[in-house]
Amino acid sequence: MQKNTLKIQNELLSIVGNQNEKLRHAIRSIQIEQPDLTHQNLDDRESMMGLCEEAVLILNSEAQEGEI
Repeated sequence: MQKNTLKIQNELLSIVGNQNEKLRHAIRSIQIEQPDLTHQNLDDRESMMGLCEEAVLILNSEAQEGEI
């Protein structure tokens, strides 16, 4: 039982790590393609939310195209 739980936890960590890397990649893409969006003050919660929403849109479109 414990062995299976550990295996599942490791798989989940792997998935989360993968998603974090994809999110970082999407944010880098936005910084390159839309510098005006990322030059805003990212300490501002609203600006950060906008950046994250853009990143999620990129990830969703890649997922629909089968790239993820």
